[in-house]
Amino acid sequence: MTTLVLNLKDRALLSKEDTIFLVGLTFSFVYALLPTLINGYNFPSGDDPYYYKTQLNDFPEVLKYYGIVPGKLIGLTTYYYLTPILVYLGLYIGLKRFSIWCPILTWIVLFFMVSPVLQDMEAGSFIGVLGFYAVGIPLLDYILKSDIRRSTLLLPIALAFHTIAGILITIGFVGSVISTRKFIKLVALIPLALLAVYFGIHGSSVYQVASLIPFIDTPTLDSLKVNQADYFPDVMPLDLFAKNYLGASFIAFCGVSGLMFYNAVRRGYRPKLDPLIISFLFLTIVLPIFTFTDLQINSDRMAKFLVGVLVILSSIGLLNSLKYLDNKWLNYSSITFIVLLLFGTALDQFRYWLSLGEIV
Repeated sequence: MTTLVLNLKDRALLSKEDTIFLVGLTFSFVYALLPTLINGYNFPSGDDPYYYKTQLNDFPEVLKYYGIVPGKLIGLTTYYYLTPILVYLGLYIGLKRFSIWCPILTWIVLFFMVSPVLQDMEAGSFIGVLGFYAVGIPLLDYILKSDIRRSTLLLPIALAFHTIAGILITIGFVGSVISTRKFIKLVALIPLALLAVYFGIHGSSVYQVASLIPFIDTPTLDSLKVNQADYFPDVMPLDLFAKNYLGASFIAFCGVSGLMFYNAVRRGYRPKLDPLIISFLFLTIVLPIFTFTDLQINSDRMAKFLVGVLVILSSIGLLNSLKYLDNKWLNYSSITFIVLLLFGTALDQFRYWLSLGEIV
């Protein structure tokens, strides 16, 4: 009996990884609840939820955009305010292998340092946020590690959940497959194309992608074109992107991450190019084209996703570089610097989140 008691004392109830996960989950849970607890909001912010509410009553149409279906089961308000929790879970599933701290750092930066996620939440466009972070990233990670059969079955799920987020996940998949020369996995795109044709994808993002393909004629394009006015109409100016999407604090965060990565490489660090990292790197090439050039496709949304990809890559780069350098002084200095950067943004971001919602 004495030996058993001693063994139980020696064994921790939770591992370090489990503890960090639960801390992040608890934090995201409390964060998600506060707007309704403090302000009594009982309906999401923005115009999109009213559109979702209408679509949920149209059974055939809702199958083309099934990302809103959970709103029918648990209510749009619950679904909306679960977004921070679901984003954290998606980041944890997709990014935990890079560092046990990576999911929570990425989540903190997304919700407390940069504004694109909360801007989408203000507009009520939370399905796109879920489509990329909660569904897209874990799904992409799984597909890249799976065989052709699973890839073929699962890739259409990302597109159907949310069109633009799904297109980006597909682009990331193609970039990674080509870079790793696993060309046979491109077969997975065939049912994706058939799904697009069958459902008659009609969003303006698809219209603009289709307009880049020479053999698609004008009548076909006109049949795809819907609600162009709802999208950001112009090429994104770089100064607007830096000021309103990145922000000074995140630019400084990227600078610290880049500096740590540079020092680690100088000291012999040679990171292994994970297929998911390759996908993100490929998106950092494609997204600026769709944001800052005449080939822009909803440059506002693309700029927001670009920031998200940069947040993920910066977090992974910083944490892995610090791990390789293995210097306590650098660790404490980096943590202190990040906390100071958050002092400049976190309070405003938090107030922003608390203001999102309606009482109806």
